[in-house]
Amino acid sequence: EMRWWRVILDEAHAIKNRKTRSHKACLQLMATNRWCLTATPLQNDVDDIQSLLQFLRVEPLDTYSTWLQHVKK
Repeated sequence: EMRWWRVILDEAHAIKNRKTRSHKACLQLMATNRWCLTATPLQNDVDDIQSLLQFLRVEPLDTYSTWLQHVKK
């Protein structure tokens, strides 16, 4: 088990689909600091941003149920 001081996702929009293995793998990375780099955080739908917030662990919007309740009404 390794804990990183910083994990930076370059082209972070690549994890926009919550159902992919790459998205799930990125969520498993243990890090003190998390960064997302992307020129296109919003490509198709506002949900694209939620996957980034989930990776960044921005509470309370890091859970999809809260996201649906407060943002995507």
